[in-house]
Amino acid sequence: MSHECVCARQLACHTMPMGRVSFYGVTTTGIFCRCGCPSRTPTPEHVVFFGHVNDAIERGFRSCKRCRPDQEVSPHEAFGAFVVTQVVALAQATPQSRIEDIARGLALSKRQLERIIKAVTGLSPRQYIHSALQATQ
Repeated sequence: MSHECVCARQLACHTMPMGRVSFYGVTTTGIFCRCGCPSRTPTPEHVVFFGHVNDAIERGFRSCKRCRPDQEVSPHEAFGAFVVTQVVALAQATPQSRIEDIARGLALSKRQLERIIKAVTGLSPRQYIHSALQATQ
């Protein structure tokens, strides 16, 4: 399967490519995104794929304000990393707190916290907090 076919499939499914970051530009808007951007899926005939950010900029595309492909880490990934570090900090500060209390302290719902922790670490919040507290002792 060609690289463009793989990128088109990832674009349609809003998934990130394995091992490398790919970018796509939409010719009708002049905007380029990371593959995996949660923005609306463009019409395939208006899509151009790039291997690097500079390729898109040289062709006159501007970066998406949602996925920020011109930055090293996407806002979504940065927020996930922030939440994970804050969960550990809150759990250390108040060891007897429940998951609901930690979520409330981060201004998130319990379900949002569970989804973020699971996506970043692969563990449930309770499992992650337990392993993180074990590692610091």
